Amino acid sequence: MRISTLFFCGLLCYTSLTYGQTPKLFGEGVISTPFREWTTTFTPDGKTVYFSQGASRYAIVYSENQNGHWQKPKLASFSGLWYDTDPFISLDGQRLYFCSNRPADQDPAAKPDKNFHIWMVQKTGNTTWSSPVCLDTPINLPGVNSWYPSESMDGHFYFHSWNRPGGHGYNDIYASIRNGNTFSPPTLLPFDTAGYNSQEARISGDDEYMLFVSNRPGGLGVSDLYISFHKDKEWSKPQNLGPAINTPGIANMAPALSIDGSILYFTNNSGPHPANTKKLADYDELLKEMNGVYNGLWNIYYVPLNIPDLRAKAVWER
Repeated sequence: MRISTLFFCGLLCYTSLTYGQTPKLFGEGVISTPFREWTTTFTPDGKTVYFSQGASRYAIVYSENQNGHWQKPKLASFSGLWYDTDPFISLDGQRLYFCSNRPADQDPAAKPDKNFHIWMVQKTGNTTWSSPVCLDTPINLPGVNSWYPSESMDGHFYFHSWNRPGGHGYNDIYASIRNGNTFSPPTLLPFDTAGYNSQEARISGDDEYMLFVSNRPGGLGVSDLYISFHKDKEWSKPQNLGPAINTPGIANMAPALSIDGSILYFTNNSGPHPANTKKLADYDELLKEMNGVYNGLWNIYYVPLNIPDLRAKAVWER
């Protein structure tokens, strides 16, 4: 009885972190489709969302909200030839960072790079961008994959790399500071756990808290979403966002935030699967299931986050 009571109390605690709401599908049939979608980022007015989508090819697309409805996505002006992913729009809307395996000279006839690097475009129009520029060292390093850029309003820049020199040999999260078009040498975040992945960090606009993905011990799913708060150059002990978001057997990924930081967006494949609940009647029903939104591929979900409650539970290790 005691174990059940403790579990119930823990579930109530986690539920309060999302104001008692369960995650909902984002833009069903328009943004979340039968294909894979991940990594959302919004323009400052919140009326245009950029995200990654793909199957045989990864591309960056965007959708505009008109009269409360998200419209059919369009291909981003800088994407469509190579594998492009992980867009992030700066808080002032003037820069968009993304990851790509495009060659350094962007020659359409050249072979893709063996690694993914972080690129940047600058705004030239409402939905148009400059020619992409690959971020120089110390952000991108030869032979090293770098992913999932994120930046706060004051220029604190975060990303993760696989097997980067000075890291733990896995996906590790790094911090840098942008000054104009230059970046300080990246440093490993202190809560990064040796022997496990810490990746896909998304910082809040005020640099107060970070959401990230990890398979560290004590999680609930294959990979879980965590939050850590930032104060006086220190980071709080990562908090698991709990069973309202993290699910046994499910890999959560690609955390993102609304412009005001009150809504969490993330990706997984946890939607209901009809094949698990009833026998298929015929082949046509199988095709219908495979062409449906809940076919087991990645979808984008959203849920309000109770940041004050999470902040109150932050533990600082000094």
